Amino acid sequence: MAAYLVGGQRPGRLSPAADGPMLALALVGTVHHLLRHGHAGTDVPAELIRRLVAALVPAPEGGSTAVPPSGE
Repeated sequence: MAAYLVGGQRPGRLSPAADGPMLALALVGTVHHLLRHGHAGTDVPAELIRRLVAALVPAPEGGSTAVPPSGE
């Protein structure tokens, strides 16, 4: 995951300021927790994961968001 995120910086899919290894740790750990233990009020944590990525992963310079809208 860390290599994927770092690789996304070269073509401009991820901000050069992003810390790929730390983002990977936060994303994998939180997604694991959500999938294993769930979250109050939701059976499917997909929207929570989408919000997590949007909050943690900075968009590239001039980009809108690192996360596509729901349904894509």
